[in-house]
Amino acid sequence: MGTRLRFFQHYIFWLFGLVYLWTLNLKFFHPSDSFSNQYLADLVCIPIVLYLSVLIIRFLRWDSTFELTKLMIFFAVIYISFLFELVFPFFSDKYTSDWFDVLCYFIGGGVYGWIQTKGTGVAPFVDK
Repeated sequence: MGTRLRFFQHYIFWLFGLVYLWTLNLKFFHPSDSFSNQYLADLVCIPIVLYLSVLIIRFLRWDSTFELTKLMIFFAVIYISFLFELVFPFFSDKYTSDWFDVLCYFIGGGVYGWIQTKGTGVAPFVDK
């Protein structure tokens, strides 16, 4: 492979991962109806999923320059929203449908798109 994946270089996604783990801790050990317990995980899950998807696609294609387009990000948000807010609640009582979650997914997708293109307009994840 022509490039090395530098995981520690992408500190913002490590931070998102830690925030997600913290929200799981809150959900299981300190349940409440607070924003951090209900919606914070939904805000950070899309950037985490998209980031890991890009890493996997880069590895499988041996293409260190692959990035998601705005349309791909939009489709991913729609797909995850459809699954977690319509399909899963229909088949299981474990899931509840909440349209504020969909808003959080879209905000997370926007954050990922902004992070991907911030600065010079070139994706910051590409090894130089």
